[in-house]
Amino acid sequence: MRRWDEMGKYLCDLQGSLFEQSAQHCASGSAVFIRRFMYSETAKRFDSCSVGAESDTVSTMIDDVSRQYGMKPYGSSIYSREELRWIGELYRYWAYCYELPSRKIYTELSATALRAMYPEYHAMEYEEVMKKILELRGIKSMSQIEKGVIILREKMNRLAYNV
Repeated sequence: MRRWDEMGKYLCDLQGSLFEQSAQHCASGSAVFIRRFMYSETAKRFDSCSVGAESDTVSTMIDDVSRQYGMKPYGSSIYSREELRWIGELYRYWAYCYELPSRKIYTELSATALRAMYPEYHAMEYEEVMKKILELRGIKSMSQIEKGVIILREKMNRLAYNV
Protein backbone atom coordinates (compact mmCIF):
# COMPACT_ATOMS: atom_id res chain seq x y z
CA MET A 1 0.00 0.00 0.00
CA ARG A 2 1.32 3.42 -0.98
CA ARG A 3 1.60 6.19 1.58
CA TRP A 4 -0.96 9.03 1.25
CA ASP A 5 1.18 11.99 0.20
CA GLU A 6 0.99 15.34 -1.62
CA MET A 7 0.92 13.69 -5.07
CA GLY A 8 -2.00 11.51 -3.98
CA LYS A 9 -3.86 14.53 -2.63
CA TYR A 10 -3.23 16.46 -5.84
CA LEU A 11 -4.51 13.60 -8.03
CA CYS A 12 -7.53 13.14 -5.76
CA ASP A 13 -8.46 16.80 -6.02
CA LEU A 14 -7.94 16.83 -9.78
CA GLN A 15 -10.09 13.75 -10.35
CA GLY A 16 -12.74 15.08 -7.96
CA SER A 17 -12.89 18.31 -9.98
CA LEU A 18 -13.04 16.36 -13.23
CA PHE A 19 -15.99 14.27 -12.04
CA GLU A 20 -17.73 17.31 -10.57
CA GLN A 21 -17.46 19.31 -13.80
CA SER A 22 -18.49 16.35 -15.95
CA ALA A 23 -22.12 17.04 -14.99
CA GLN A 24 -22.01 20.30 -16.92
CA HIS A 25 -19.85 19.28 -19.87
CA CYS A 26 -20.98 15.78 -20.85
CA ALA A 27 -23.89 14.62 -22.93
CA SER A 28 -24.07 11.30 -21.07
CA GLY A 29 -25.36 10.57 -17.58
CA SER A 30 -23.00 10.56 -14.61
CA ALA A 31 -22.73 6.78 -14.21
CA VAL A 32 -21.92 6.44 -17.92
CA PHE A 33 -19.27 9.15 -17.80
CA ILE A 34 -17.67 7.60 -14.70
CA ARG A 35 -17.55 4.13 -16.28
CA ARG A 36 -16.05 5.57 -19.47
CA PHE A 37 -13.50 7.55 -17.48
CA MET A 38 -12.43 4.58 -15.36
CA TYR A 39 -11.71 2.59 -18.54
CA SER A 40 -10.14 5.50 -20.43
CA GLU A 41 -6.63 6.41 -21.46
CA THR A 42 -6.97 9.46 -19.22
CA ALA A 43 -7.54 7.20 -16.18
CA LYS A 44 -4.43 5.24 -17.13
CA ARG A 45 -2.49 8.52 -17.01
CA PHE A 46 -3.88 9.18 -13.53
CA ASP A 47 -2.91 5.63 -12.51
CA SER A 48 0.68 6.23 -13.62
CA CYS A 49 0.72 9.70 -11.97
CA SER A 50 1.50 11.29 -15.33
CA VAL A 51 -1.25 13.92 -15.38
CA GLY A 52 -0.83 17.45 -14.22
CA ALA A 53 0.93 19.16 -17.10
CA GLU A 54 -0.32 22.61 -18.01
CA SER A 55 -2.14 21.09 -20.98
CA ASP A 56 -4.04 18.75 -18.63
CA THR A 57 -6.98 20.96 -17.71
CA VAL A 58 -10.18 19.43 -16.40
CA SER A 59 -12.09 20.42 -19.53
CA THR A 60 -9.46 18.94 -21.88
CA MET A 61 -9.50 15.68 -19.92
CA ILE A 62 -13.31 15.54 -20.11
CA ASP A 63 -13.03 16.18 -23.86
CA ASP A 64 -10.43 13.39 -24.16
CA VAL A 65 -12.80 10.90 -22.54
CA SER A 66 -15.68 12.11 -24.74
CA ARG A 67 -13.55 11.76 -27.90
CA GLN A 68 -12.43 8.28 -26.90
CA TYR A 69 -15.99 7.01 -26.40
CA GLY A 70 -18.03 9.32 -28.60
CA MET A 71 -20.44 12.08 -27.75
CA LYS A 72 -23.65 10.03 -27.72
CA PRO A 73 -26.14 11.11 -25.06
CA TYR A 74 -26.44 7.83 -23.18
CA GLY A 75 -27.86 7.69 -19.68
CA SER A 76 -29.86 10.50 -18.17
CA SER A 77 -29.25 10.48 -14.42
CA ILE A 78 -26.94 13.31 -13.38
CA TYR A 79 -25.47 13.03 -9.89
CA SER A 80 -25.10 16.07 -7.66
CA ARG A 81 -21.80 17.96 -7.76
CA GLU A 82 -21.04 16.84 -4.20
CA GLU A 83 -21.64 13.17 -5.05
CA LEU A 84 -19.50 13.42 -8.17
CA ARG A 85 -16.60 15.06 -6.35
CA TRP A 86 -16.72 12.49 -3.54
CA ILE A 87 -16.90 9.55 -5.97
CA GLY A 88 -14.01 10.94 -8.04
CA GLU A 89 -11.82 11.57 -5.03
CA LEU A 90 -12.57 8.22 -3.42
CA TYR A 91 -11.87 6.25 -6.60
CA ARG A 92 -8.53 8.06 -6.95
CA TYR A 93 -7.65 7.53 -3.27
CA TRP A 94 -8.33 3.81 -3.77
CA ALA A 95 -6.27 3.63 -6.97
CA TYR A 96 -3.38 5.64 -5.56
CA CYS A 97 -3.03 4.14 -2.10
CA TYR A 98 -3.78 0.56 -3.06
CA GLU A 99 -1.79 0.84 -6.31
CA LEU A 100 -4.56 -0.58 -8.45
CA PRO A 101 -5.66 0.43 -11.93
CA SER A 102 -8.89 2.41 -12.24
CA ARG A 103 -10.36 -0.31 -14.44
CA LYS A 104 -9.89 -2.94 -11.72
CA ILE A 105 -11.43 -0.71 -9.06
CA TYR A 106 -14.47 -0.03 -11.21
CA THR A 107 -15.03 -3.78 -11.68
CA GLU A 108 -15.00 -4.12 -7.88
CA LEU A 109 -17.42 -1.26 -7.24
CA SER A 110 -19.52 0.56 -9.83
CA ALA A 111 -20.40 4.24 -9.64
CA THR A 112 -24.03 3.36 -8.93
CA ALA A 113 -23.02 1.19 -5.95
CA LEU A 114 -20.61 3.83 -4.68
CA ARG A 115 -23.25 6.54 -5.01
CA ALA A 116 -25.57 4.49 -2.80
CA MET A 117 -22.91 4.68 -0.07
CA TYR A 118 -22.61 8.46 -0.27
CA PRO A 119 -25.25 9.40 2.34
CA GLU A 120 -23.68 7.18 5.00
CA TYR A 121 -19.98 7.60 4.22
CA HIS A 122 -19.37 11.02 2.66
CA ALA A 123 -18.40 12.70 5.95
CA MET A 124 -15.82 10.03 6.84
CA GLU A 125 -12.09 10.08 6.08
CA TYR A 126 -11.23 8.15 2.91
CA GLU A 127 -9.12 5.63 4.82
CA GLU A 128 -12.12 4.73 6.99
CA VAL A 129 -14.45 4.58 3.98
CA MET A 130 -12.05 2.18 2.28
CA LYS A 131 -11.96 -0.10 5.31
CA LYS A 132 -15.78 -0.22 5.27
CA ILE A 133 -15.97 -0.83 1.53
CA LEU A 134 -13.35 -3.58 1.58
CA GLU A 135 -15.10 -5.23 4.51
CA LEU A 136 -18.60 -4.95 3.02
CA ARG A 137 -17.53 -6.18 -0.40
CA GLY A 138 -15.35 -8.97 0.97
CA ILE A 139 -12.33 -7.58 -0.86
CA LYS A 140 -9.04 -8.52 0.66
CA SER A 141 -6.58 -5.66 0.84
CA MET A 142 -3.26 -6.98 -0.45
CA SER A 143 -0.12 -5.26 -1.56
CA GLN A 144 1.27 -5.91 -5.03
CA ILE A 145 4.00 -8.06 -3.48
CA GLU A 146 1.47 -10.20 -1.60
CA LYS A 147 -0.53 -10.67 -4.81
CA GLY A 148 2.62 -11.60 -6.70
CA VAL A 149 3.62 -14.17 -4.09
CA ILE A 150 0.18 -15.81 -4.26
CA ILE A 151 0.28 -15.97 -8.07
CA LEU A 152 3.81 -17.38 -8.02
CA ARG A 153 2.85 -20.05 -5.48
CA GLU A 154 -0.17 -21.06 -7.56
CA LYS A 155 1.98 -21.41 -10.68
CA MET A 156 4.62 -23.40 -8.80
CA ASN A 157 1.94 -25.73 -7.40
CA ARG A 158 0.45 -26.28 -10.85
CA LEU A 159 3.88 -27.06 -12.28
CA ALA A 160 4.66 -29.45 -9.43
CA TYR A 161 1.46 -31.42 -9.97
CA ASN A 162 1.54 -31.36 -13.78
CA VAL A 163 5.02 -32.92 -14.05
